[in-house]
Amino acid sequence: MGVDEIEGIKTDSIIVMTDPMAAGGNRGNMGWLRSLPFLTRQGVFDYTFPNSWLGYGSSVTFDEVLTGEESPFEYTVVPGIEFGYHLYGTDSAWAEISAQHLCQYTTQKVENKGKSSTTQKLIRAYNEGQLEELFLVVDSGDFQLDDADRQKPLTETIEDVAEFGYEGAATYYVRNELPTHYLSFEETLNIWLHEAAIEYATKMEQEPTRIADLFEFSVVHPDVRTWDFFEFLATKLTQDDTDHIQATIRPWVEKDITLIRDHILNELQKFDFDAEQVRSHRRANSE
Repeated sequence: MGVDEIEGIKTDSIIVMTDPMAAGGNRGNMGWLRSLPFLTRQGVFDYTFPNSWLGYGSSVTFDEVLTGEESPFEYTVVPGIEFGYHLYGTDSAWAEISAQHLCQYTTQKVENKGKSSTTQKLIRAYNEGQLEELFLVVDSGDFQLDDADRQKPLTETIEDVAEFGYEGAATYYVRNELPTHYLSFEETLNIWLHEAAIEYATKMEQEPTRIADLFEFSVVHPDVRTWDFFEFLATKLTQDDTDHIQATIRPWVEKDITLIRDHILNELQKFDFDAEQVRSHRRANSE
């Protein structure tokens, strides 16, 4: 499925979106993909980025959050954040890249340390007609391709490019597309979490004041969407490797997730890490 436009920008050129959080949060590597739910709302469902972003700190999470035998894999951990994940290695050639549309998340650090620039391969594939639409999410407006002959920002070195900033787009979306908002923009610009906060306030008849409130499953109503993460994590694998909790949540939350991790772990122990017990609880208490 094609994407006609994003933020009023026609997709007949490469679209570059800048999000500083793509480089990770101030307290470590987290929140890289906070903008992805916004992009899926625009019809962008195919992505590529460093595979470590889906399993940072855990050796098991990457394989657990994706389904499928080969690329593109499917991320279906929770409804509302489904997407296809395309994995390209350093030996992948531009001619192997083919899709209706593709969105790459990358950072200047990733670009500089790579032995072979995936970004340049994607641009080549786009120019050769292998990709009909190409979206790039970078961590800085000064992002440069790893090319010694180019000292200018990416947006000045390629033709037919349009750019916009995620922070302004997300703020506008929350203020104008959602009925209200409870979490501050300093707390999060992940629109999926803002939507979860609205569900929390509706079901709980009280307002959440921070992201961690949405993951305090001892009190959160089971119809609130964050329970989908909890149900996914109710496995023996999580019991054996509790780092799986942080690795699953980390890409989506900009703030320190230590308290979120503690909330999840404490409640998982009460459910014996059993997803069927979680589902039974949700069915019994759902409205």
